[in-house]
Amino acid sequence: MGEIHKPKNVLFILVAYSRYPVALKWSIEQFSAKIGKPTLTSSEIPFNETTYYTPSMGSDLILQMSAYHLIPLEDFPALKIFSNGLEETFKTDNSHPEERPLNLDPGYLNAHKFILATTKDADHRLYLKDGIYAESTLHYVKDSWQEWSWTYPNYKKEIYKNFLLQCRKVFLEQAKEENKC
Repeated sequence: MGEIHKPKNVLFILVAYSRYPVALKWSIEQFSAKIGKPTLTSSEIPFNETTYYTPSMGSDLILQMSAYHLIPLEDFPALKIFSNGLEETFKTDNSHPEERPLNLDPGYLNAHKFILATTKDADHRLYLKDGIYAESTLHYVKDSWQEWSWTYPNYKKEIYKNFLLQCRKVFLEQAKEENKC
C-alpha cells in the first residue's frame, strides 16, 4: 500500500487570449495583484490554429503565457474560478463588441506534466472540485514536451513547447529552492 502524502507545489501558468493587447496586460496585472508578479512571460503569439473562438472573440487573436511561482496544488481550482471572474469583469468594464473579449486559461506545470483547468467535463479530464476539471495537455518525456491525442493544436507547436521548457527550468529552480527550507 502506498503512503498518502500532500502533493508538492506546482508552477502556476496563465494563458491569456484576446484581440486586445491591453486585455493581456490587464490579466497579468490582475494575477500579479492576487498571487505576485510573473517570473517569465512569453511574447505575444498569433493564435490562428482554430476558428473555434471567432464567433465569440473575433479574429486576429493573440495569446500570451505567464509563469508565476510555485503554488499549493489545492489552490489551483480557486485560481480557475478567479480567472472566470476576471473574464466577466473585463467584459463588463470595457466596451468591446465581442461577447468574450478575453479568455483566460490557468494551468500548472511540474517536472512531468503541463495541466490546464477547465469547467467542461470530458472522458480525459479529471474532476478537482468546485466545478473545475483538469486536463493533462502535455507530458515531459526524453527532454521534450510530448502531446496527447487530445492536446489542443497550438500546444503542439514548438513556440509553445519552447516557452514551457523555460517554465520547466523555472519550476525546477523554484522547487529546489523551496526544498532547502
